[in-house]
Amino acid sequence: MRLILPIITSILFSLLANITVTEAGGLPPGFEKWESQCAQNDPKSCFFFAHRLMGGDQIRKDPNRAIGYYQKACKLGLPDACYYAGRHLYYGENGVSADKTGSIPYLAQACKNYSKKWVCYNTAYELLHNPKIVHKPKDAFYFAYLGCKGNDKKSCGLAGYLALGNEGVDRHLKHALTYLENGCELGNAGSCHQLADLYTEGQEIKPDMPRALNYAKKASKLDPKDGQHAYLAGYLLAMDEQYNESIPYSPKHANKDMGMHVPASAAPFSVAVVILTRQKAGTRKAARQKIRLRASQSGMLKNISESWSSTSAR
Repeated sequence: MRLILPIITSILFSLLANITVTEAGGLPPGFEKWESQCAQNDPKSCFFFAHRLMGGDQIRKDPNRAIGYYQKACKLGLPDACYYAGRHLYYGENGVSADKTGSIPYLAQACKNYSKKWVCYNTAYELLHNPKIVHKPKDAFYFAYLGCKGNDKKSCGLAGYLALGNEGVDRHLKHALTYLENGCELGNAGSCHQLADLYTEGQEIKPDMPRALNYAKKASKLDPKDGQHAYLAGYLLAMDEQYNESIPYSPKHANKDMGMHVPASAAPFSVAVVILTRQKAGTRKAARQKIRLRASQSGMLKNISESWSSTSAR
């Protein structure tokens, strides 16, 4: 016991000394070294010091000062620092004022060199939609491509969408299919939906209804609260004369059974499915034509392109 008390006392005095130094505006022992080495352009020292300032670890918390050290470490070539600078600025985390425009160069550097590839999607999204900068679709595609290469599902979906010739990017169908297939496999419902559209419409590729249906059903399963996936699956099932199977995907049933948010444009399809299931075999051809017409009028087969313009970042 006599040995333990002096040790505890020593620790307490040490902690109190650190708090006193910090509150007085100085730095705890060891922290001066990081600040000094950072001043000599050592990126790791800048990064470690930024971490302590951001978290208030044995030093008074100062988020804005921390961002400055993250930014310096990033410019000195440390990808981890680029990630944290971009992330804190993008989301406005830990007391940092959100600045999505200011986050772009740091997210871009992190995308190229950091393992967390979701930052690539954020970078691409801002290059497409940030109102404070000149939009750069081709650069956005490049970052989406990098993210997809790193197995980020949303990046794959966006890369596929852009490679289809959207937003002024050159159309490369073969590449688009590859990105979308990767995105769908990784669990991105939008990628599956776009694939279903492509194999339904059959533009530049051979129409494949069974394949389109499988993609539509997978999209609905991956994101059951998004009604556009459900009523595309229901539409394709009805067109394939799988009438009973299409009913659970109709907006009327989807709202009740799956808790989906279904847009108003789904109403024509809901009515068409009900008409179809009540028709006798001899009049089903006419009913199928009504479904196709009403689906076309509701913009169902094209709404995925519009949805990308309003997709929020992770």
